[in-house]
Amino acid sequence: MTLSNQPLEDWWPDEFLAAIIEKYGDNVEAVILYGSWLRGKRDTLPDFYVIFTDYDKLPSVWQKVANQLLEPNVYQLGLSKRNVQCSAKYATISLKHLEKKTTTGFHPYLWARFSQPCSILYVKNEKVQNTLNILIGSSEKRMMREALGMSPKSFTSTQLWETALTLTYGAELRAESQDKITLIVKHHQDYFESKVTEHSDTLGLSTAGNNEWTFECSNKYRLKTKLRWKARRTLGIFLSIARLLKATSTFNQPLEYLLWKIERHTGIKENATALQLKYPLIFSWPLIWKIFRRGGFK
Repeated sequence: MTLSNQPLEDWWPDEFLAAIIEKYGDNVEAVILYGSWLRGKRDTLPDFYVIFTDYDKLPSVWQKVANQLLEPNVYQLGLSKRNVQCSAKYATISLKHLEKKTTTGFHPYLWARFSQPCSILYVKNEKVQNTLNILIGSSEKRMMREALGMSPKSFTSTQLWETALTLTYGAELRAESQDKITLIVKHHQDYFESKVTEHSDTLGLSTAGNNEWTFECSNKYRLKTKLRWKARRTLGIFLSIARLLKATSTFNQPLEYLLWKIERHTGIKENATALQLKYPLIFSWPLIWKIFRRGGFK
């Protein structure tokens, strides 16, 4: 894998931020760093969300339409400094679009991500900062609320968030394992516990002692929750495939990146042919199906 050929240093996010601002200018409302880089991983690509005013600065009409219809677009950004070549990936979405999807979106793709720890590297002004604070808070509440009907009557904060992450990962074709979910919650345990406490009244939670919470709901409520997650898993298959198809036109080396990420998270290694790498949209499907059969997508 050549997308990032050396461990990243702590100064790289600042370098990527400057490059993003230079590329898109005043159309950037905010830039957010999220994902495994925040957990201290330096053998991976840093992940950014670039929040736009609108999609006018995207390079083609097709990409503008694609970002509006199936958010977000995902791009690769490569930089060179001190004879080191490093890459990042960044996702683009407008602030208005992000607000809508985190508050009323049925599929968890966005509200699941924005409910987890992130680092806001840049905001255009105080109004944008306030908007981000609101949508992050609503994402946190949405993440926990949608997991309550799939949790036991009594649970710890850790158990609630592990349930929430398991459900949202299951609604996408993701390479992460259950062990990865456990590690994420453990690493950010203080954060997740504080969010349960912060939103406990809104969510209708009661303390049960021994660091446990209780949530009273009917069997009908649990059935509706289960059906919603079943629908999200089905919808997620089609959305994941559609996003994968879209990435072939916006992301450099999309198949190489996908194979690298699957191997990194699951240990499943498959090599693509030169033809598959050059024309992934046409020739990569037998390889993707083989990886799926081996359990590369959870």
